[in-house]
Amino acid sequence: SPGQSPGQAAPPGAMAPYAPVGQPYSAYGPGYGGWPGAGAGGYGAGPYGYYPPFQQPMATRNGPGVASLVLSIIGLLVCWTGLGWILSVLGIIFGHIGLSAAKQGQADNRGMSVAGLVMGYIGLGLLVLGVLFLVAVLGGLFSWSALYSDYIVYAIPHLAG
Repeated sequence: SPGQSPGQAAPPGAMAPYAPVGQPYSAYGPGYGGWPGAGAGGYGAGPYGYYPPFQQPMATRNGPGVASLVLSIIGLLVCWTGLGWILSVLGIIFGHIGLSAAKQGQADNRGMSVAGLVMGYIGLGLLVLGVLFLVAVLGGLFSWSALYSDYIVYAIPHLAG
């Protein structure tokens, strides 16, 4: 405003015609900074020719999660074989390793580790159910033959003779 001296704040509602020396212009008034990198408390780039120090990107350990998923899928597909339980157990082990790495921030594929764990446990569960079914069927066959063996041994000779 015409009646103000330089560096004096403008009255409320009026914008200062210029920013005080050494501060970036801001529509919100002095002290708020302007845009990033404007200097005087702003964020952004440093002086001309300045380069920030290089930061090595964090290496991720996504291998165990991927291995868990792949092994568990294959183990689920061949769960009826002897190889199925080995692959399912390996998938579960790698799934726990991958989940631990994800919790520590060393891996970014937590979902893949969880999916590998779930499928590994499903494959192992199907294998256990298959073995139980096989034992029940074979046990039933053997008990059936034992039940009727007395009939075969004693009744057949009496019928014949």
